[in-house]
Amino acid sequence: MTFIRTLSVLAASTMLTGCFLVPGKFGADVDIRKAGDFTVAYKGEILFQMPDDFVGSKMKPKAWDDAFATCYASGRTMTDEYASVETHEAAIKGAEEGSIDGQDDDSREVACSSKQIAEMRKAYEADKAAAAAKKAEEADKMAQMFGFSGSGDEANHKFAAALMKYDGWKNVTYRGKGKFEVDYRYSGKLTHDFVFPIFPKMDMIFPFIMVRKRADGAVTVTAPALIGGGLKALATRAKMLGDMTASKNMPESPQTTGMFIVTTDGEILSNNSEDGPAPDPKGKKLVWDVNPMTDRLPEMLIKIK
Repeated sequence: MTFIRTLSVLAASTMLTGCFLVPGKFGADVDIRKAGDFTVAYKGEILFQMPDDFVGSKMKPKAWDDAFATCYASGRTMTDEYASVETHEAAIKGAEEGSIDGQDDDSREVACSSKQIAEMRKAYEADKAAAAAKKAEEADKMAQMFGFSGSGDEANHKFAAALMKYDGWKNVTYRGKGKFEVDYRYSGKLTHDFVFPIFPKMDMIFPFIMVRKRADGAVTVTAPALIGGGLKALATRAKMLGDMTASKNMPESPQTTGMFIVTTDGEILSNNSEDGPAPDPKGKKLVWDVNPMTDRLPEMLIKIK
């Protein structure tokens, strides 16, 4: 149970304070040859998104409305974002008519003065500004764990240029607002596990694609972070281990749309694609259509030699 709790805490803490490394519009391809060669290609967007960019957590601060101001006969004031002119009028009328029993001055609502409203508005807007600044600072710190400067465009252009010094990154262009356009292609031998993407100075990994070699000559291909930036995968694993609440409120990236395609001339032992293997000039092809609502983590097992 400790491991399950650890997964849940990691997911929750990242969702509340951090950013997410997610695909935007993309095309991703993996080719596995039974002779032991493989190619991984990803072309499209990689996005660093903050919690407010995700469905389910997109809560924009409410602009001040004078109806938020609630005042009492004792001089006590309260800000209520759910209050309305109608609720105030009903409460004041009820107090004046004596239809609400047992009210003292500290609970009897009265009309707010313009001075009280001005003071409450000033405090409300200051609190919202402080909360936004704290959230931005926390998000920037988390973004830096990925080697990404959350607020500096100049640094991110340099980061994009630095990526192209590494094998496989054919082109990386920073477009602003956390968006990178990427053309990645890597080919090699299946003598080791492969993970994409890995960034320089990156302390955390949410793999878009993993190719893992087994001792029995089979290869697993998975794409955990193509779904919900990796947190859906994390939640799914936790749920499988017994945490039935782990998948609640997991974020969905509203900008993730693409196709994940695997081709192979090896023997497909298992897969969870919707339509299963189809004939292809390269042997067999499997296709996963990924969109913001996708919750099936692409997985397959291939016998190569």
